[in-house]
Amino acid sequence: MYGVADYMVPEDVKKKLEEKITFADMKTKSLVEHKESLQKFANTVLSSKIARNEVKKLGEIDNVVIEDMKNNGIDISSNDILISDKIILKYLNHPKGAKGAVVDFNRFYEIEKLVIKPTNIYEDTNSKALVYAYTSPYDDEILKAIIHPNYKMSGNTINLLKSIGIVDKTMMNNNIQYRKIK
Repeated sequence: MYGVADYMVPEDVKKKLEEKITFADMKTKSLVEHKESLQKFANTVLSSKIARNEVKKLGEIDNVVIEDMKNNGIDISSNDILISDKIILKYLNHPKGAKGAVVDFNRFYEIEKLVIKPTNIYEDTNSKALVYAYTSPYDDEILKAIIHPNYKMSGNTINLLKSIGIVDKTMMNNNIQYRKIK
């Protein structure tokens, strides 16, 4: 294959290429950003029980994560960490809820605080993709949020908070799955 001047390309080929570009653009859906607090966003999503392709900005990727990604040869697409309404809805009837491993719906504001100022950050060494666990105290346990940098969602590349959980304090420190970076 080699490049040719535009005037040499047949009109029907140009038309097909334009159609493909239009089709590719249609695969990307706009994400609607919720402007209120995470707690209000979660309350709205949980009461409606409907995902509307909305996201909430929680904070920005920690500099330690950016540095770790660079050391792994990966550039970050943006600094914002987002959570989607689909992720919130995932916990509505989650099986781990019965074990107490799900954040109390009235305490979603703590997730926002965790992202802004994590106590510790770990790289999940078992994941095929570069994934990070942000942690902070939660009563006598640990609140853990799993962040997927450069995650593809509805054709957009975002840093998605994809999982939230409550774990025992010993799980993060005595586990070979996690490499502490902060």
